[in-house]
Parts: sequence; C-alpha cells; structure tokens
Amino acid sequence: MTNMKEFRNKQMKKAMQALRKDENPITIENMKNVLVTTRLLVPAQWDKEPKMVNKQTVFDPDTQFQLMVITDKEGNCYYPMFTDMDELLKWDTERNVQSLVLTFDQYVPFIEMSKDSIYGIVINPYSESIPLSCQYILDMQKERMENLTKDSIEDDSDLRDPVANITDMKNCLCALGEKYTEIQSIYVKERLVKNQPSHWFVVVDMNPENPKLFQILGEACRSVSKGKGIEFLFGNTPLGKQIMANNEPVYKAV
Repeated sequence: MTNMKEFRNKQMKKAMQALRKDENPITIENMKNVLVTTRLLVPAQWDKEPKMVNKQTVFDPDTQFQLMVITDKEGNCYYPMFTDMDELLKWDTERNVQSLVLTFDQYVPFIEMSKDSIYGIVINPYSESIPLSCQYILDMQKERMENLTKDSIEDDSDLRDPVANITDMKNCLCALGEKYTEIQSIYVKERLVKNQPSHWFVVVDMNPENPKLFQILGEACRSVSKGKGIEFLFGNTPLGKQIMANNEPVYKAV
C-alpha cells in the first residue's frame, strides 16, 4: 500500500486548477486523461485488518471494502476523493479516517454498484471541488473499454513479463485459485498499449468458464496491483492457449 502521508497527485491538482481557471474542451479532456491514468486518495472502511508483508500492507483476498460518503447542501451523496493528504485533512480534521490509494479502474466498480444511491464522486471538495456524476464516470469507462476492444491483440507481441515485483499479486491469485475449484491455472503478463499506461494481462484457464470470476479476481487483487488495471482472458481462446503454451503459470491446480 502506498504511504498515505507521502502520496501526492500533482498532475490531477494541476489539471483541476487549469479547469477551474478556464473550462474549455482542452482542459476538460486533459483532466479526464489524468483521471484515468493516475490515482486518488479515497476514504474507506474494511472488515479485516491488513498484514505487513515485506514492509508492505497487504489485504486478505476476501476483505470487504466500503468507500465513505459525503453529502452536499442539496442532499446529494458523493464519494469524496483527494489528490493528497493535505486536501483530505480539510475534511477529516480530527484525523479519524482511513484511506486507500486507488486507480480509476479500482474505484469504478464501487460507482457501478452505488449508481442508484449516490450522485457520483467529488475531487478535493474543499478546494477545487470537481463533482463528476456516476453516469459521467461510467460513460468514460465504457469509452475506455471500447478503445481497448478496438486495440485488441491477436498475438502476444504487445505483452511482456512483468517488470515490477508482483509477489503479492501472485500470492493473491494463488489463494483465489485454491478457493475456486473451477480455476485450473493462472498466467500473468504485462500489456503495453500505445498512449496508455500498461496494465496486467491475466489468462485464467477454468472449467467451467465463469465470467463473474474475473470480477472477483479483479476486486480481490486491486490492493496489490501496484495501481495498474487488470485485463482478463479465458485460457480456452487462441491467444490464451498461446500464452499458456509459452509461459509458466503463477498458479496451477494440484
């Protein structure tokens, strides 16, 4: 887990200030790009205390998370998000709140689940105060997924072995592989996409195939994904078979 005190999203702070100074198509698009490629400090609660592993905070795969909510004068509810601890402390003056540093892909599932009960998110509510509705965020995600589909790969030329140490993520995937008996094996690569941050490309061989498990795996691994998104693929696909034939699994059922 990122050190909360040291976390500072200068890119988002700068983009928001530019937007407030002059809202135009360029500043709007820039803020959207920063939103999907950087992380934010998000107040949250969880039902299981994390453990320290190699000086890193690691949550158990089945930990349940809940994002905290703020209400405006009109009674609209938002998930508050912050660019740094100084901004968060303008709200949490008594320093009672715990937080997570999340990517766009990591907090979108919370927005999807809460779209009927909250209005959206608000970034730095006590300074720049940029509110974004749930529908706006979900439309952004839909556009991103469509772009990824258009940029789909048919071979492994855009994939590489992970450069960073992903031991915690591997351990998380192994624990889930043991829990869900339909999972036969799991492979992890890093996908490079032009003009976008890289993300993890996870091939899961399972029988029977269950797409819902991809969501479960993604949710469970979000705290150990090093801020990257995760793309899943069934092993029983041409590319999946190719990757399985040429790489060692991070998990294999006994």
